[in-house]
Amino acid sequence: MKHRCNSSPTSYNNRLCRLCVTLRTNIFLRRNCYYQPPLSHSIRGFSVDNATLTRFFAFHFLFPFLILALTVIHLLFLHETGSTNPLGLNPDADKIPFHPYFSYKDLLGFAVLLIALISLSLFAPNLLGDPDNFTPANPLVTPPHIKPE
Repeated sequence: MKHRCNSSPTSYNNRLCRLCVTLRTNIFLRRNCYYQPPLSHSIRGFSVDNATLTRFFAFHFLFPFLILALTVIHLLFLHETGSTNPLGLNPDADKIPFHPYFSYKDLLGFAVLLIALISLSLFAPNLLGDPDNFTPANPLVTPPHIKPE
């Protein structure tokens, strides 16, 4: 079944033009069959409405944070045992552990760079600016680099 949006007044399908998008999404999301998929429980209605869109957008906002949390947990477990040491045995006693030494070293480096960036942006914000931004604008003269096409 095809619905086309023709601009001619003689077109019979023109009255259904604005309903096509809604009908197609309703058919896809509602799924008329005996088995109701779990998606229909999140829609809670026969059409896509504000509540459905709110749930959809909330899911798409919160899902990356869930992925980030799972990634951090995965990295913590990976650093605890190591990727090549699944049993967790300590084969070399000469090695130093990652957490107290390298974690604090990375944290100190991050803090130094953050303090440098904050001090640059708060105490000297114009230090790295473009010199052309300090030229006062003249509304009567067109700049030379702007040329009509």
